Amino acid sequence: MRRNAHLLFPDRPSILVRTTDISKGGLGAIADVNLLPGTSCMVRLSLPLHPQDKTVLNIQVQVAHSVFSHAEKGFKVGFQFIDLPPLETEVVAQFLML
Repeated sequence: MRRNAHLLFPDRPSILVRTTDISKGGLGAIADVNLLPGTSCMVRLSLPLHPQDKTVLNIQVQVAHSVFSHAEKGFKVGFQFIDLPPLETEVVAQFLML
């Protein structure tokens, strides 16, 4: 699941990241900057549920870990979903079944 996503913060500019995977509990991404564990933000990403349709999600997340990866040329960041609403939960579940 390699696609671009944006991290949205209330007090600083957004950060473009490249997603690597997604699960029921969170997602992985590669970022150009190191994010401290515990940092909260909103992630905006689109998931292709149908061939001609993409569903855009805005999900509250918290950084679980961040480590530099020479192979990925960036920081591998693990995000946990925070209070994922039912609609977003259903969209993620549908995507995982594809």
